[in-house]
Amino acid sequence: MTAKKTRAPRRSPRKSAKAAVKGPEYVLWEVSRSCPIGCAACRHSSLPPGSPGDLTTEQAVALIDSLAATYRPRLHLTGPEPLHRPDIFELAEYAIKKELSVVLCTNAVAYDVKVARQVVGARIRDIEISLDGASGRIHDSFRDNSGGFVQAIKGLDLVRLSGIKFGLSATLTGRNVEELPKLLNLSRKLGAQMLTLFFNVPTGRGRALAGDLVDTETYERWLNWIFEQQFLHRFPVRVVCSPQFERIYRQRASELPEDLDPMRQGQEHLLGRYGCLAAKDFCFIGNDGTVYPCPYLLEPAGNVLEEDFAKIWQKGTPFGVLRDTGGLGGKCGPCKFADMCSGCRALARAASDDFMAEDPVCEYQPA
Repeated sequence: MTAKKTRAPRRSPRKSAKAAVKGPEYVLWEVSRSCPIGCAACRHSSLPPGSPGDLTTEQAVALIDSLAATYRPRLHLTGPEPLHRPDIFELAEYAIKKELSVVLCTNAVAYDVKVARQVVGARIRDIEISLDGASGRIHDSFRDNSGGFVQAIKGLDLVRLSGIKFGLSATLTGRNVEELPKLLNLSRKLGAQMLTLFFNVPTGRGRALAGDLVDTETYERWLNWIFEQQFLHRFPVRVVCSPQFERIYRQRASELPEDLDPMRQGQEHLLGRYGCLAAKDFCFIGNDGTVYPCPYLLEPAGNVLEEDFAKIWQKGTPFGVLRDTGGLGGKCGPCKFADMCSGCRALARAASDDFMAEDPVCEYQPA
């Protein structure tokens, strides 16, 4: 996969990079690098349970205090597997007491009756469970453990019996993208609140799947399919790290029933954001406290052990660069959808070592 390294003439972003920056709506916090299984598409090479390097309980509590005192983002507790952090329920309960909205992201392999009781005790009300296929044959092919699909479904059943809201998530490659219809049907059948889809970005362990990426034509076809299905079924499908979905939505919004199209209702501000959120509405905090634009674009902006999160969010160098869409290169630069979409900066980096280069998987050609 190659990408042009030419830079388009600079243009002004919709909002000046020097303007006041609002706080993040979502923060993904990798509470631990520990995980007992090795998922092929993981953004990291996971470590054995108990490995050093994670924030201590005291440091983690200080981070929660900082988030609660400033922006109050929706806090996603992730790992590789957060359930392998011994104090995870203590931290989740503390964050909830601080009035943060908490989402526990898990592969559910370790989700047993004891964990189910601890989740209820910590007052966690939202869980995201990763399934990379609608069957054990596909799902387990991404993981270094046989029977992972069955274990995940058992864990999911315990979540459902506890009355806790849950969503499913999947990482898509050429190996499993044809599973999408089955994944959507399974999500609805199991009672999930949402299906979240990630098209694989070849970072971390996911580099091994670089040759299995979805090609440009297939990528565009499935994004259009997702657009059609989520409104056909009125079931929310969230597309992450596929900012072109923002462009497709706007190109095809007129096909929607009028009551489902915020733009025709004069309420464009209600339109969900599908473009790249990194450094704008979202960021990633690594297990050691380092803050990054996203889990696939590991350009460090600072560390919460050394300076306050709010200062990092406002002043971190890669954040300022990413917020200035006038600096986008290649065909992303002159694109009329640049301010809404921005292209996937992590894919640009993976293809060209320049995270402001054009998105290599986007089919759209600006006029």
